[in-house]
Amino acid sequence: EIPIELDNLNALEKLVMRDNKLNGSIPKTIFNISSLKVIEFSFNELSGDLPITTLGSQLTNLEWLGVSSNNLSGSIPPSISNASKLWVLELSNNTFHGRVPDALSNLQSIQWFHIWGNRDLVVPPSFLTSLTRCAHLEVLDFSSTLFEAALPSSIGNLSSSMEQFVALNCGLKGYIPDAVGNLSNLVRLELSSNQLSGSIPRAIQRLRMLQGLNLADNELQGPIPNELCELQALVELSLSDNNLSRQIPECLVKLTSLQLLYLQFNKLSSAIPSSFWNHSSLITLSMEGNFLTGHLPPQISNLKAMVEMRLSRNRLSGDIPASIGGLTNLQYLYMDQNNFQGPIPDTLASIFTLKSLDLSSNNLSGDIPKSLESLRDLQYFNVSHNQLWGEIPSKGAFEELSSDSFKGNPALCGLPKFGVPSCPRPREKKLGHKHSRKLLIALILFLVVVAIAALFVVIFCWRKRKVDERSNRGEESPLIKWKRISLLELQRATNGFDDSNLLGKGSFGHVYKGELADETDVAVKVFNDLKEEEANERLNIVIDVASALEYLHHGYSVLIVHCDLKPENVLLDGDLVARLGDFGISKLLGGVDSITRTLTLGTVGYIAPEFGGEGIVSIKSDVYSFGILLMEVFTRRKPTEESFDGGRNMKQWVTTLLPTRVTELADANLLTDETRIHLTTKVDCISSIMKLALTCCIDTPEDRMDISDVLSNLKKIKLQISKSRRLDCEFK
Repeated sequence: EIPIELDNLNALEKLVMRDNKLNGSIPKTIFNISSLKVIEFSFNELSGDLPITTLGSQLTNLEWLGVSSNNLSGSIPPSISNASKLWVLELSNNTFHGRVPDALSNLQSIQWFHIWGNRDLVVPPSFLTSLTRCAHLEVLDFSSTLFEAALPSSIGNLSSSMEQFVALNCGLKGYIPDAVGNLSNLVRLELSSNQLSGSIPRAIQRLRMLQGLNLADNELQGPIPNELCELQALVELSLSDNNLSRQIPECLVKLTSLQLLYLQFNKLSSAIPSSFWNHSSLITLSMEGNFLTGHLPPQISNLKAMVEMRLSRNRLSGDIPASIGGLTNLQYLYMDQNNFQGPIPDTLASIFTLKSLDLSSNNLSGDIPKSLESLRDLQYFNVSHNQLWGEIPSKGAFEELSSDSFKGNPALCGLPKFGVPSCPRPREKKLGHKHSRKLLIALILFLVVVAIAALFVVIFCWRKRKVDERSNRGEESPLIKWKRISLLELQRATNGFDDSNLLGKGSFGHVYKGELADETDVAVKVFNDLKEEEANERLNIVIDVASALEYLHHGYSVLIVHCDLKPENVLLDGDLVARLGDFGISKLLGGVDSITRTLTLGTVGYIAPEFGGEGIVSIKSDVYSFGILLMEVFTRRKPTEESFDGGRNMKQWVTTLLPTRVTELADANLLTDETRIHLTTKVDCISSIMKLALTCCIDTPEDRMDISDVLSNLKKIKLQISKSRRLDCEFK
């Protein structure tokens, strides 16, 4: 429980006790502490009413009141309006009832107002109208309450600062008013799971800052208006579960920032526009449950960022293009209940990330590619009700599958657990007839003659080559064949580029003599751009970046999350001091908030899993991106490269090569050894940095290091470098 004795703390400014499993009621005396600026009791098990008589009358300095996700009941006290400095009011996910008092519109400083999740709380249209007096209101969420009326046109007079208007599942009826187009700074508009009807208003095109538009699960009808194509900042567009008809607008290709598109369960028809397949930024595409026709083109491989694709329950036809194997980030592919024909492309086996594949209820023929056994992450596989034949693969991911995945294909065979007959054994041909024996003997004699002739040719060529070598010895260097020589071989050949092997110096570099392992004499030119200090400079740069992040995360009362950390956003001045730039999508975590949500995603390859998948942002998201940046700086490879072995991503590739194969992952420029420093010491240091990077990139945010600890580790590595040439991590 919350101790009553807290009211003795007369100078207390912040009282934060969220997520502590506290129960009981909130002591009334808490609201007598006039010095309080922040009261945060969210995510507990508190019950009872909010104190009505005194709440707000004493709290003239209160800026933040958070009691969301408890079991509080009763009505919302109008006396909250006495807290004139209040800018965050979090009352969501409780059991408040009654009407929301219009008096709350007297909170002239209010910016965030959350009352969602109070299912018996009535939000009258007059309350929305009264909020037009709140000139600083940015976020309004009254989802899962009782509105049960049409949106008043007065919402167009809400604050010009309004960024998020969220009203999910609250009984909205009627049309979406054109006045919504007046909210010019709106970033997020969510009106899903209501009873809205009519068409999508064309006035929405005026919301040029909009990043998320969710009108799903309503009764909207008519075409998807071309005006939506003017919303160039749009990241998520959800129009699913309506009665929208006609074709998909071809102009959607103009939405170059679009990552999440949900059009499922409408009445859309015609073919998918050809330009649509150029949406290289799309991560999720859902079009199932429509009347779409036509073929899938080879250009489907342009959707490089695609993670989830749902095309089920349409009228698509033709072959599944082999180029679909180019979607190397794809995890979920649903194409069931269409008219696809032809074979299952074996290129699907190159999508190592695939977890679910449903091709059921089509007209596919041929066998099931055995190469699909290599899909180690495959958890769901369904090819039932097609025209497939041949043996069902039985290894790898297929070991866990049942007969449900293959039923309705009478020509399939394989293991009994698949519910199909056993495959017939190949018949052994008998050579019992005299004619067959004669043919076999003739074939053997022919092969013997060919082998003898080939042997004579080989001996002749070998003798001729020996004669040519004796006549030309000394005239041609063995290196004329352009043999590839590794950096390590060159270091050994020149004794670590020792001065005793120096042949000459020039403005572009030094030339050393050396002898390769095959006793070939070589001259090696080392260009000056492979600086001794390059690795040291890189270490200084990442320390600068980590220092900047530490300041953003801990240097001010309001936490700042950069949200798009990558090498392109790190600028170097004339002294190679790193400056962190581009705060275009950064987030402020005000007060006691440690996480927030956003529809604006960072750059693919650098964003943390919880950021890319759920839009959850915290300071640990930046730590993940910093880990990827560390790997890129010291490997000189982009996280989005397609050349990682076995279809792995950068993190998996680094994990595989550590700790025994560091020389294969490190940038070769860092392993030049113009001084007498042992190569092994450099390798050990890069190994330490890579291990630190992997710790930053742990999938679960709470298990990642804090950026302060990361910075401390990097400084320790730098300190070891400066202490002595004999230390393992020297980069001189």
